[in-house]
Amino acid sequence: MPNKVEKFLRKLGRNGRVELDAVVSRITAGDFTDLDIKKLGGFDNKYRIRKGAVRIQFSLNEKKCAVNLDIQWRSDTTYR
Repeated sequence: MPNKVEKFLRKLGRNGRVELDAVVSRITAGDFTDLDIKKLGGFDNKYRIRKGAVRIQFSLNEKKCAVNLDIQWRSDTTYR
């Protein structure tokens, strides 16, 4: 996991950390079933997953593996 994602997860409470860690693990494994996933407009291969007030953005490479993971709270500047 990228350092930014690890740092974000460390700041969460135990329950939130366990839940989001499971989602991030599923993303890196390529398992997107039952996740609220949406392709972001204006990009070829950039997607986001919503989990409560948290947004996880990532890109997929040619092998359909997640790269460039970014995680943050939902705000007015989340998708800019």
